[in-house]
Amino acid sequence: CLVTTDMLLEGSCFRLEEAGPRRVGRKAMAVNLSDMAAMAGRPVAAVVSVGLPRKNGRAIAEELYLGLREMADAFDTAIVGGDTNSWDGPLVISVTLLGEATSRGPVTRKGARPGDWLLVTGPLGGSIRGKHLDFTPRVREAIRLHELVSLHAMIDISDGLAADVGHLCEESGCGAVVRAEAIPISAAARQMAAGRSPLDHAL
Repeated sequence: CLVTTDMLLEGSCFRLEEAGPRRVGRKAMAVNLSDMAAMAGRPVAAVVSVGLPRKNGRAIAEELYLGLREMADAFDTAIVGGDTNSWDGPLVISVTLLGEATSRGPVTRKGARPGDWLLVTGPLGGSIRGKHLDFTPRVREAIRLHELVSLHAMIDISDGLAADVGHLCEESGCGAVVRAEAIPISAAARQMAAGRSPLDHAL
């Protein structure tokens, strides 16, 4: 059984007025599905705990659920329970996702070794422009890659390529060479205002 959990806090992980509760619900499920993808696991079921603000709590909960449900349904994941509370603070949502490994077993962060190639499944950068709310977890890609080749290590990029490659290397006890010209950079990162280069945003 594979288990992952992630908590999102209003004001830190999202701004409710800008994002809306439905997109927040979608993200809350997606970040956990992404963690499952990073192990090449199949998501099975999720439990959701929510701390709702007292003002408009019911309306927020209904939209939040629609976002959660939309993302869960896209990956055949059941929402099987959880807990709901109201309080005087901002919105808090925590999802715990249960999954199962394929017959080849889970892929961890610690199997990378010298000579491996470092691959990503899409262009990088631009999360600050809203991509962090609307991304699609790479569950299907991870499972398919796991079927086709012997994957030594995987990680989802939640903190940026530079930081997460560092995590992978630390766990694996090796280093990595990343060539700037080979990094796929998203259109959103290329559209960022002056101050940091598109490559910086991708990293």
